[in-house]
Amino acid sequence: MEYELSLNFLKAALTLTSKYYGATSLNHAHSHHVLALVYESKGEFRLALQHEQEAYLIFKKQVGEDSERTKESSEYLKRLTQQAVILQKAINHITSGKQSACVPPPRFPMPSHPVILQQLNLICGITFMPLSEKELKDLRAEMNRRGKVNMEDLEDQLFNLKGSMTPNDKQLL
Repeated sequence: MEYELSLNFLKAALTLTSKYYGATSLNHAHSHHVLALVYESKGEFRLALQHEQEAYLIFKKQVGEDSERTKESSEYLKRLTQQAVILQKAINHITSGKQSACVPPPRFPMPSHPVILQQLNLICGITFMPLSEKELKDLRAEMNRRGKVNMEDLEDQLFNLKGSMTPNDKQLL
């Protein structure tokens, strides 16, 4: 039941990302990736492979082969392929009627908390870009060049604004 509800939601998200961002957007690629994750967890490796292949092609086109995201997608495709092979071997073994020691079951890894948060952030449109020390220094220099924002002035403006607000407006802050 949960899988079907998830799949319905994610298929609709795939359609919407295509409509609003385009079929070659990173948002659309991410929708394909999330669908691949759900299909993998259901053991439907063929569909998972199809969706991740679409994601990989978009990532490769949009951010290049050397991008971390493209490399992650490539690694995921390899892992999905391995899982599909293991599952097919198990099915072939069972249907052949041969008896043997043991056929290892396919593994379905649980995503870590950082991966789950990353997925949720991407779905919600929140982009987190870790910056190196040099990039952070350059960003600070750019902000100073454009004109420093004085936090105390902003706080004073907010305080003055609160004085002219109704009690309902103040609750929104």
